[in-house]
Amino acid sequence: MKVFLSAIIEDKKRVGIFNSLKEEISQNHSLEARSKKQSTQSESTKSGITKKAIITSDCCIFEVTTQDIDLGYQIYLSLQKSKPTLVLMDKKFGDPSDIFIGFDSKYLIAKNYSNNHDLRLIVSKFLKESNIESRVRFHLVVDKSLDDYIEWASTEYKITKTDVIKNSLQNTLANDRKYRLLNDNS
Repeated sequence: MKVFLSAIIEDKKRVGIFNSLKEEISQNHSLEARSKKQSTQSESTKSGITKKAIITSDCCIFEVTTQDIDLGYQIYLSLQKSKPTLVLMDKKFGDPSDIFIGFDSKYLIAKNYSNNHDLRLIVSKFLKESNIESRVRFHLVVDKSLDDYIEWASTEYKITKTDVIKNSLQNTLANDRKYRLLNDNS
């Protein structure tokens, strides 16, 4: 699963928290992390690279103890693209749900944490739930000749029809240079 992580780093404690998040996530997932010192300029975050990273991710995590317009833009983009979005804030600095008063999205989860242990539990639970939600079910209509092949391959290779189709798509994905370039550049 591809995870996008973003935070504003103000002090050594925030650096430690950010690194803890990166460590927790990268154990089992592909991680795209962005951090920066607080500034009034938002051009670097609004760049196409960050936008692509958010769009191609499966879920997004934002540490918002230090609030910034860039984080707001990134959260907005994540929710606009229907990405499961976790917004975290140190309990001593407030409640992240206060940022979203009057805003409701099934993709938004706002949580407080008190220490690194809390943080790891929250992130771990979010990633498990997001991984389940990243599956998409759809109805596929194919020609008779394709159905004949899928039926034959299913019997021949002793796998389900769904797995025949998924394997074929994964092979196509692995050989699609344009898509790989998009993911490599994000």
